[in-house]
Amino acid sequence: MTSRGTIERISFWENSIIRRYFLISLLIATLPLVLITLSYDRFTGQLLDNIEEQKARYSLNSSYLGVMGFLRNRQYELSTVIDLPGIEGLLDSGPDSKVPDNIYSLIDFETDSPHIYGVLFFDRDWNLLRALPGQGAAGFPYRGEGHFDISRLPRVELGEFVLIGPQVPTRGASGWFLLALPLNPPVMNQPSPGYAVLHLRLASITELLKPFGLTESIEPFLVTPSGNSFSLLGESVAITDEALVSEDIAPGWIITGIRTGELASFAKELTRPLFITGVSLSIVLVIIFFLNISFRITKRILPLIHGADTIAKGNLNHRIVPTGNDEITLLAKTFNSMGKQLQELIDSRISVEKRAVMGEFSAGIAHEIRNPLATMKVCVQGLSAGKHDPHSREQLTMILEEIDRINEVIEGLLHYARPMEPRLEWLSVASLFHRIESLAGPLAANSSVELSVETEQEIEIFADTNQLQQVLMNLILNAIQAMPLGGALSLKSYRKSGLVVLEIKDSGQGMSQEQVDKATQPFYTTKSEGTGLGLAISARLIHLNSGGLSISSTQGEGTTVTLLFEQMRECHE
Repeated sequence: MTSRGTIERISFWENSIIRRYFLISLLIATLPLVLITLSYDRFTGQLLDNIEEQKARYSLNSSYLGVMGFLRNRQYELSTVIDLPGIEGLLDSGPDSKVPDNIYSLIDFETDSPHIYGVLFFDRDWNLLRALPGQGAAGFPYRGEGHFDISRLPRVELGEFVLIGPQVPTRGASGWFLLALPLNPPVMNQPSPGYAVLHLRLASITELLKPFGLTESIEPFLVTPSGNSFSLLGESVAITDEALVSEDIAPGWIITGIRTGELASFAKELTRPLFITGVSLSIVLVIIFFLNISFRITKRILPLIHGADTIAKGNLNHRIVPTGNDEITLLAKTFNSMGKQLQELIDSRISVEKRAVMGEFSAGIAHEIRNPLATMKVCVQGLSAGKHDPHSREQLTMILEEIDRINEVIEGLLHYARPMEPRLEWLSVASLFHRIESLAGPLAANSSVELSVETEQEIEIFADTNQLQQVLMNLILNAIQAMPLGGALSLKSYRKSGLVVLEIKDSGQGMSQEQVDKATQPFYTTKSEGTGLGLAISARLIHLNSGGLSISSTQGEGTTVTLLFEQMRECHE
């Protein structure tokens, strides 16, 4: 058995499993920090490269979707233009050309956009036939004279459309490109008579290129089939660096990201001494945290060890005050519950052994006393028959009554020590209450006690009728005796939470809590006469019938005895 001195010597630094777990946890917590300290330059450089590339790809994808959306909108507008009725008439520049009156208004409506310089119409050999100005139209071919030659501009197919250009911006002239779509031939399987073309502003595409990153070291550019590259402002620039990321819009039309600056240096933003200081501080904080947790756990476990030692020495009433709301708290509550159950188990075992000893003792006493009492009673009866003196007869009668009273005490002692096994059967509570009312009613009336009986119909319990009647009569007689000046006595039965409840309630003198606690103990009584076995025998009989008996009382207000039974017929069947 562990001594108290040994328990007190258990500490964090000696014979403690917490110390071992602390050292292991500290090693696990600090080892990654040490490894990071040794290799943080390499890891952070790779991390920054990866982050920068991911940011660049995100920006590239956003720019790509913006440019493709722009081109799809222009494709839709151009498709709407060639579907206009009579659009083929615009390819005929002669005096007899037939163009509907509203065709110009419809084209102007469909192409009303600041991104479109105008709508051009070419024949099948790419000769300009007609130019319709848009919002941003300026100069030739819309106004003035000049030569509009697109023969040297690169052409690529974008589905059924043709992407032409771009034209590099020059002094006094903005850059542009063309989006062409063949007009529908008048006869199936014949070549197209010409093309409808949108004359588009080049800067409208370059403006959609988003800055790459949340870093300034990568810039976006638009690369075209002519070999020219254009910046965000639509200016032609020469690039020689290798592209970090890129995405194709159409053959030869590429959005690319070029690294134009140096990567941010991690060493410049966070110097090594500062980093090492931070790591060291983290290790110190981890040590302080684990030390605090370990000492707190040890402090809470020591009462459990002391409690176990105390219970091992026989003090089963020792309890631990639970603190907190965690596993140790649950262990403390379970420990207290274990002590309580052990105490109840030992008390129950002692009670069984006491009753066994009392049974043997009572049987022996009864046997030794009953035989002389029987002989004395026969002799006294014989003397009584031969005597005529009234005074002597009275004394003999008193002797016989005292012999009978001693026999009743012995009989009660035997009933308590060795009660008969119950003969269980289904019995109606209403019928039992009716019989009790018939037996106890006259006695209650003679004592000025008003007896009332109340029961629910069709309540049955599985018990011994005679023993239950004996218990109820004993409780009713006790209640009547507790009301010498009269009062009210009620006998009630009802169902509650799946149980059958029999309740005997009086308005008598009541009892103190100490008297209630001792009421069912053998030979305890508050009356001047009586053996003190009535309630003890009643409690034993109720227990044998699988029921429970409880008493509640208030001095000066009365007493309530409650009998509980689980065996309702519905549950049984």
